[in-house]
Amino acid sequence: MKRSMLFAVAVLLAATSAMAGPRISLVQGYSFDPLEALPELPPGLEVEEYDGEFGYYLVQFPGPVRSEWKQAAEELGVELNWYVHQYSFIARMPNAQLKAVEALPEVRWVGPYQPAYKLFPGLKQVDGRQSLIVVFHEAEDEYRLLDELVALGAGGIVTDFNQWNRSVKLDIDATRIADIASLPGVWWIEPHGEITPDNRDLQWVDQHGHTTSDTTRTIWAKGVAGSSVYCGLTD
Repeated sequence: MKRSMLFAVAVLLAATSAMAGPRISLVQGYSFDPLEALPELPPGLEVEEYDGEFGYYLVQFPGPVRSEWKQAAEELGVELNWYVHQYSFIARMPNAQLKAVEALPEVRWVGPYQPAYKLFPGLKQVDGRQSLIVVFHEAEDEYRLLDELVALGAGGIVTDFNQWNRSVKLDIDATRIADIASLPGVWWIEPHGEITPDNRDLQWVDQHGHTTSDTTRTIWAKGVAGSSVYCGLTD
């Protein structure tokens, strides 16, 4: 009897897992099914809605994204900018079209791209003067955003505006990081670090692992050095 009950519970759990909806998983550590519960966000890093003509949202589809689903959203003025696991995009859309997008049968859920989602992990806990990289959304007026950053107390600004990148390096007090994240045109914020060579251990670890203190290049020692070898990488 007990064995039968355990088997029934196992079957129920498996069925429940199979029916679980797709989760939105962000590099900041947030992972949630928006139809079950939204994550608890730190004070000052959450918005209910966006003012103005456009806002930035997470748009989730019910499964592997089909071109016709994307087209239905784009016909309402939605710009699906960045893919987010699972079946979601960071999207720019007219605020006036929010209800229409939510009503699309192809759309599972729509919610604000929260300020908390823009912060590199651990950045909420820093204090004092910070050196940061702030990345803008592509459609934004970068010079208007620069003015807003200066108004928040940013200094030491170095811009990197080109066809691939729209970001700035700046120094600012940590108490204003939440204010930067609350600017709708800001996509991402991370600490700035000096670029330094860091290849001392990579070669030998890649060639035989980090299981011993042996730092010899075992593959090179066998005469395999990559000469005349062509490699390809697809992402």
